[in-house]
Amino acid sequence: MRKPKTAIPIKILSIEEDGFHFMVKGFLNGIGASFLIDTGASRTVLDKTALRKFTDNQNIIEREGRAAGLGSNELESAETRIEMLVLGDFILKNYQIAVMDLQNIHEVYAMLNLPAIDCVLGSDILVAQNAVIHLKRKKLVLELHSSE
Repeated sequence: MRKPKTAIPIKILSIEEDGFHFMVKGFLNGIGASFLIDTGASRTVLDKTALRKFTDNQNIIEREGRAAGLGSNELESAETRIEMLVLGDFILKNYQIAVMDLQNIHEVYAMLNLPAIDCVLGSDILVAQNAVIHLKRKKLVLELHSSE
């Protein structure tokens, strides 16, 4: 039997002359959000400066150690709980999400006149939902089995 799926439109962002980033729209706690798809990110990350926009829960739990990646050296890492993350028909409730300062990404995007991002969609969700990125169709397809 085929598993139900949802397809979310991808916006392909041209980065300078020969590179691309992929963005999808979704919701965090019912508020519209822009997600940068990053298959190399181990976790989904909410921008620390966007935290107040999406949640009243200012309870940030600092994590031991540091996280590497996101175009810089090591970054301080923290977490918070998001009541609901929605991408198309995919709904994830009560999710512990990483929180990091994504200022370096914001600065690059501003210089290139690209839309701002709120969140990095990482492999924690992409792998759990057997994500398929269809570039020709400009769709991110997620299976709808539960990953709560």
